[in-house]
Amino acid sequence: MNKTFLDNSGAQDWVIDKLDNKFDVIEYINLGMIDHDIDALRKQLLLTKLDSYTTKHRYIIFDDDTHYYLDDCSYSLTWHNIIKTFLDVDIPLWLLLVFYNGSGLLGQLLPLIPKEQQSPDCLPYVVENNSGYWITSIGVQEQEFIQNFDKNKTINTMITKCAVSMMGVPRVHRNILQNYFIENKLLDKIAVSYNNKP
Repeated sequence: MNKTFLDNSGAQDWVIDKLDNKFDVIEYINLGMIDHDIDALRKQLLLTKLDSYTTKHRYIIFDDDTHYYLDDCSYSLTWHNIIKTFLDVDIPLWLLLVFYNGSGLLGQLLPLIPKEQQSPDCLPYVVENNSGYWITSIGVQEQEFIQNFDKNKTINTMITKCAVSMMGVPRVHRNILQNYFIENKLLDKIAVSYNNKP
């Protein structure tokens, strides 16, 4: 297991220990450390590339989503470089386990991934959270994910019910949205939590 690109990820040692106990981690990568030097990543991938992989092998990536996006482009320049580098070095993308501080990353990545590699078993596995540097205060849900990781689970599950969560104190924009749902009779179609109440 290599930690060449792990510095400053914000990941606490016990989180790394949990991941090490669950997976055969080939490399930890903090995107904030390599987004300016993709050649260094390419060299490290060539050094760590294996002849064959088991389902427990992983490249674990921490991404705080502070990337540069080109106009009218759904993916960041950083992720463009990451995916292209893994493909060029011929490392399967299903080996990527990404802890992403944001949402919708897999949708951003799909245009970068060849169509023949877009089946659920070939895609990177993305754990998303919008709470900011969440890996420093990893919660019960993420701990359960680490303990119960199953490659057969996919994150592109069909959404069966739309939901909006407006937690915390009442605010004008939340009041406006709540009133819109009520006036347009949308509460039977959208699950809404407002001011910590369903």
